[in-house]
Amino acid sequence: AMAAAAAAAAPPRGSVCAVRALGGQQHEDGTARSLVIFVPGVVLATFVATLALTVYFSVTLWGGSPCGMWVCDISVYAAYPENGMEAVIFRVGFSLMAVQLLALLWGRMTMTANLHTVPVFVLALISMLVMAFVPCYASPVHFYGALLTFVFLGVGEVMDNRADTVSSSTLVYARYGIVAATSGSFGIWFCAQMFLGLDWPILEFVAAFLAFSYFLTWTYQLASAGEEDPRPKTRASHQLLGTGGAP
Repeated sequence: AMAAAAAAAAPPRGSVCAVRALGGQQHEDGTARSLVIFVPGVVLATFVATLALTVYFSVTLWGGSPCGMWVCDISVYAAYPENGMEAVIFRVGFSLMAVQLLALLWGRMTMTANLHTVPVFVLALISMLVMAFVPCYASPVHFYGALLTFVFLGVGEVMDNRADTVSSSTLVYARYGIVAATSGSFGIWFCAQMFLGLDWPILEFVAAFLAFSYFLTWTYQLASAGEEDPRPKTRASHQLLGTGGAP
């Protein structure tokens, strides 16, 4: 009786309400798909442009390398000279990246229903903004923000990869490789500087680039799926769609 009542309450197939509901869902899926395909590249391009401009203005305004070496830590380029244009560019660039990554997360979660990674990625974005807006000379909070950014990004990326049950083994291992390379580069740079007094800032640049390049695997997964089944499913989305999936 309840099923019959629900069926009676539902709008007739082809009615205006049904067509609008279907159109809204298709529009949402299309928007999410576009975000997942295009935004990862935009994020990486924004990151590279931000670093390039930050380094350029830091070196130009300082009159040379602000650390006296051929390459400095990202934090040094973003902070010196104090209150210079390089700091403005750094903050604006990472703020743009935060907005882009929020849009990307919405697209990914809309298509996969994998919501448990959202809090971790949001914590990564908050840490990233703290790192960007607190200069290294002002407070050690800057360094805590940088460290937590890498930690939360790494944890979120591993959680995302584990939840994706339909990716090829090649893509799964590639993602783990990116996370491992990111963690290794950052860990070696951090430990060498903190405990050995060695400056290898190039490893910091490598780690930061790799951390944000992970999202390109979302683009690849969706683009390579074709039109037959464009949604990269996770355990949660299998349950949502009623298609089973790995336990």
